[in-house]
Amino acid sequence: MGIRILLTILSGGMSFAAPPVATSRSTVGVFLRFERPDSPSFTRRLERDVAAIFRPAGVDLVFPRPQDGTRDYHRVVIVEMRGHCTSWRAAEVSGEAEAAPLGWTRLNADGQVMPFAMLDCDQVARAARRANRLHGPLGHFSTFSRLAARVMAHELVHALLRTAEHRQTDCGRAQLRQADALDQARLDPSEIAALREIGRPSFGVAVAEKTTGGQ
Repeated sequence: MGIRILLTILSGGMSFAAPPVATSRSTVGVFLRFERPDSPSFTRRLERDVAAIFRPAGVDLVFPRPQDGTRDYHRVVIVEMRGHCTSWRAAEVSGEAEAAPLGWTRLNADGQVMPFAMLDCDQVARAARRANRLHGPLGHFSTFSRLAARVMAHELVHALLRTAEHRQTDCGRAQLRQADALDQARLDPSEIAALREIGRPSFGVAVAEKTTGGQ
C-alpha cells in the first residue's frame, strides 16, 4: 500500500549534493487529471505560475492537452486535481481549513517516490480564505491561485528529485506559513542545482537524512 507525503506534516531536513551546473535544459511533462471540470482561466494561470517557479532551474514544464501530439520528456509527472479547481467554485467551498493535506506525493511499498502527486483544490481554497482574513482583502482568486501554485511546486520537487524529504525553503517546507499567501514561491539555490541534473543520464540526489510522514 502506498504512503502519502503530507504537505501539512513536519519532517526532517535534507541536503542536496552540489553538482556542476548543467548548460542544457530539461523538459518535464506534467499531466493534470481533474476530478471535476476545471476553469480554463485558473488552469492557465496555475500552469504559468508553476512553470515560472521552475524556469530558473533550467526545467521547462509542459502541460500537455489531449489533442497534443506525442513528444519526448526527460520526466513525466501525473498530478490529480481534486475538488473544485475553478476560480468561482473555489470561493464557494464551505468549511474552515482543516489539519489535512493540501497536496501529497505517492511512494511505493519500497519507499521510493513515484511520479504521481495530488492537489486538493478545496483545501487550498479554505487556506486561501483564512489567509484573506489574516491579511485583508487580497482577492480570493489571486490568493487561491498563488497557494495552489506553491503546493504544486512543492509536490513536483518531491517527484522530480525523487525525495520524500522536507526542508525550510519556499518549495520544501512541510507546512504553509501565513506569509506564503503574499508572495510567489521560489526555488532554493540547492534545489536549482539538483533540478539542473534531471536531463543528465547519471541523475541522482544525495540525501543526508530521511523522515517521512504519511497516512
